[in-house]
Amino acid sequence: MRLLTAVLLACAVFAHAFSQHNADAPKAETPYTISHKPIVGDMKKYKIRGELTIANLNLLITATIVRKVIEVKDNGENVVEESQEDTVIKIGDQEVPPQHEASLVVHYGKFGEVLDLKKEGAVLPAEARLEVISNIYFPKKAVIVGESWSVDIPANEKMQTVALRATFKLSGVETVSGHQVFKIDYESHETEGQQPAKVEGTCWLDTQTGCTVQDEATWTDMPSAGANTMSGKVALHLQE
Repeated sequence: MRLLTAVLLACAVFAHAFSQHNADAPKAETPYTISHKPIVGDMKKYKIRGELTIANLNLLITATIVRKVIEVKDNGENVVEESQEDTVIKIGDQEVPPQHEASLVVHYGKFGEVLDLKKEGAVLPAEARLEVISNIYFPKKAVIVGESWSVDIPANEKMQTVALRATFKLSGVETVSGHQVFKIDYESHETEGQQPAKVEGTCWLDTQTGCTVQDEATWTDMPSAGANTMSGKVALHLQE
């Protein structure tokens, strides 16, 4: 009987503590505003690694991507220059000399939409499609953990891109490489064309700046410069 009483008392104490804990807990999930806060002159370098298959060939690509903010407008639009360094391309065991690529200038809208693309020479349709489908589109309102948002991007005749639908989900708030980050799962797919491209993955965005800290994606039938498509894994990591 004494043992039973002790157990009942322990349960009562636990129940009281649990009720107090619940009483002190937030009544609702915290809403988060996820947005990009660019600053002119800010430059970030990313290490990218792609393990891809194209025309039944195994392709390994590693490079450093340099992103520099060159303009920020009052309405939230911003312009970023992207360049590529230290590119290594391997087809099987054979290393292929990379071609020189001119910097790509991307004009973004307030919520991450790609408004325009420019570079020395012509921007290839494959480049434009890759930029648009692999982009992160920010929610237009605050979201809580577990909430999703979707964006429908229309075809753009000038950039020669096709329509697509992108869906994102805030999966959590974590710490990655010393950064507090939003963990966002995403899936984007083209909704027209003979061989629609698709990308799905997870990105980690700095909660203060909205900049990517890490991204891991799976590509399916992504466009290339030739007639063949690319499929495989691509990872991006911020270099401190």
